[in-house]
Amino acid sequence: MFKSLGKELVNCGEKYLLPLLFIYIFWFSLSSGNEILLLPGNITVNRIILLLFPAIIGLASLGALILSIIRKPMVDSRISTITGNAKQVESINLYLPVAWLVLLVISFLTPGILGSRWPIYVRIDPLLRLAFVTVSAAWIFWLFKTRKPRNGLSEWDWQPWAAGLLLGSLIIIFCLLVGITGKGIGVGTQYWGKSGVPFLHWQMGLSWILMLIWLRVNGGKKDQVPWLQDVILFTILWLTAFYIWKGIPTPISRYVTAAYPPNYANYPFSDAGDYMLQAQAIWTGNGFSFGFIDKPLHLTFLSILSLIAGADYSRMILFQVGVLAIMPGLVYLIAAKLHSRLSGIFAGLSVIFMQSNNLAISSSIQATNVKMTMSESLTAMLLMVLCLCIINWWKNPRSLLAYPALAGTILGLNGLVRLNGLVILPFILIAWIVINGIKRKTTWISALIFVLFCILPFAPWALRNKIVYDDPFRSFSSKTMGVIFKHRINPVLNDTGDMVPSPEADDSDVNAVAPAQTTLEVLLNQFIHTGFHNLVAVGLSLPASPYHTTLDETIRLPYWDQEWDGGFTQNGQLTLAINMAIVVAGFSFGWKKSRSVSIVPLIILGGYLIANTASLVSGGRYIIPVDWIVPFYFSIGITGLTLWLFDLESVQQPDRIVENNLWKTGAWLWSYIGLALVIACLPTVLSLSIPKRYLPADNTAVMNEMRKMHLNLPAAISSAELEKFVSNKEASFKLGMAMFPRWMKTGEGDTGGNGSAFSAMPYDHLSFSVISSGKGPFDVVLPINEPVRYFPNASDVILIGCQTNSFFNAAVVVLRTPQPVVLVRPDIKRLECPLPQP
Repeated sequence: MFKSLGKELVNCGEKYLLPLLFIYIFWFSLSSGNEILLLPGNITVNRIILLLFPAIIGLASLGALILSIIRKPMVDSRISTITGNAKQVESINLYLPVAWLVLLVISFLTPGILGSRWPIYVRIDPLLRLAFVTVSAAWIFWLFKTRKPRNGLSEWDWQPWAAGLLLGSLIIIFCLLVGITGKGIGVGTQYWGKSGVPFLHWQMGLSWILMLIWLRVNGGKKDQVPWLQDVILFTILWLTAFYIWKGIPTPISRYVTAAYPPNYANYPFSDAGDYMLQAQAIWTGNGFSFGFIDKPLHLTFLSILSLIAGADYSRMILFQVGVLAIMPGLVYLIAAKLHSRLSGIFAGLSVIFMQSNNLAISSSIQATNVKMTMSESLTAMLLMVLCLCIINWWKNPRSLLAYPALAGTILGLNGLVRLNGLVILPFILIAWIVINGIKRKTTWISALIFVLFCILPFAPWALRNKIVYDDPFRSFSSKTMGVIFKHRINPVLNDTGDMVPSPEADDSDVNAVAPAQTTLEVLLNQFIHTGFHNLVAVGLSLPASPYHTTLDETIRLPYWDQEWDGGFTQNGQLTLAINMAIVVAGFSFGWKKSRSVSIVPLIILGGYLIANTASLVSGGRYIIPVDWIVPFYFSIGITGLTLWLFDLESVQQPDRIVENNLWKTGAWLWSYIGLALVIACLPTVLSLSIPKRYLPADNTAVMNEMRKMHLNLPAAISSAELEKFVSNKEASFKLGMAMFPRWMKTGEGDTGGNGSAFSAMPYDHLSFSVISSGKGPFDVVLPINEPVRYFPNASDVILIGCQTNSFFNAAVVVLRTPQPVVLVRPDIKRLECPLPQP
């Protein structure tokens, strides 16, 4: 059946492909001529000259169409003569792709690239696109005549075709559902973000060129040590990512502040600031008392970085970038194992470019990146490690213990960073059991080992929760019940309404109403809406416009609107469809090389997006952990198509992946597992073993600490005034660690809400957060006119002032540094609560 189908397809191509291509060229010639006629202005000689080109191409294609029909034997004979001439074939194989690539670049430029030359380009662009279509048609026909299988499709492996057809069908069905129902686009919930981080045309082109350079330099060498190639490429990608990412300025966003005196650091804010405060509180002996017990490993990661970097937050972020810069190398290894080192190079470069774009425009696309203390980037890195571990496991199915144990342990670590990753577990198990054989005893043993070692990393943290809360599952319940149900699902359930007007009701029937949706229907509708939006958002990381837009132009395209209605720019749907077809091709190429193992990244993508759906979150920062997977398959697709289209498969030497070098068996694997389990124990050890640095202290105790320092107080305040203020019931004396100090002028502020310590105020002020003996941090405001010159981050401080509903209103701040510094409100005349506004 497959053989006969292949022959039929080839026969259809012989009969109809050439006439159809001529018809399309003729139609596009008419369209190009119409575009030229519609240009603004009068008909001039220059415009008539422009019209000659589509006229000539149109007439030529029409004549060729007639000739190919009435004189088909003669045309076929002439084509056979050309394809039989080796020199002509070699020349066409060289010049036709080069012409196509040149026209691809110059036919879709934008005003952002051309600047003042744009008005001239607009007039010749229809001709360039006509030339591009003509050359494309010629190349398609040439590939058919020279690369078609001699025996139909029977000589091809049918499994990759079937796998690609299945994935492509699912994508088409999904697009139809979105178009028909409107699910996944339009207005969403408050936890919807924008589309994913973009991967630009020129970045694809540069990745492609660098891939070809590696093929040219290394493709024909047979004496290369395989594991050494991997180490070299991994290191190059790591260092390149670190160098590029660290050099990109961090834009101000919801999670990053502007750089203010005295330290001029881009401190974390909002959730990122809360995580960093909790991470620092670990070293003060406060444990995990600030409420983020569902992310213990992420907070431990931040605390270790802060310990290494000291009080310099900018240095800490630099260290974080250095660690997370291994992500391109990890993606390279995944692609190398599933397909080839060439696709690994392209995929690794795609991660570098996408993260660079993220860093440049994070404030505009509501994403998080490697320079923020959010959990998404670390989750992405661990998911890449997990993907690599599962691939090694599935490629070594006879290993009953080590490989599934390592994969399970890494998934457990992922859950300690962000619980969403645990939803991947059942999908991995189902796929493993189906693929490896449900009746095999070894299948179930490996699955059991995988599950047990996934649970094992949670045991220390569960023990800690049992000791602290008498509830070993507190980290799960705090996330599911305290966040997902309370803040996301319950508001949906409570907002169903009773009866709503029916849009189909007759205008005269004013009392007509449509049946109200049940609670379950409303919730299910939101789940479907959010799930579809997750898929839409990850798909739009690839270009959906044929034009080579700049980064700023790209995020102004319609689908970067948070309430995008599904509209595209001209030919946007076609461009996205082509890119999705390349993704499908990548999946097929991966299946051809690695069979069912190639589905592993797709399982991770689907499982994680289902977790997002269950949490009613989508887009923006929520898809960052898996936004590399669609470009990953795209990279394999581009590589496979390049090798086939340019007939380079003979140039590339088959990759020899030596499993025992990067992924040792036996003792080495168990040492990796042991290291992962030690890492899993760190949050518990740090939580329970570090003594409290700040103990509860009343005003008198804090005043005694000040007396021991023998401070030289400014003239604006006296020791007698302080002694009197101690006994004031409304007065507050505090000991603590000051975090993220920033002095702001009148009217300056961060993204905090009105009335917060970091919002704009009608006076100059110093603001910072304080970690003290309490269960949570608090914010401090000290009105002070002169810029603060010296105030190291994470300094021990003594605070004197009054507590308000929003922040601690300070009158005196003492830095307990080797040379103590006393900061006093300049307008203070008398210490009393409440303090007057400056």
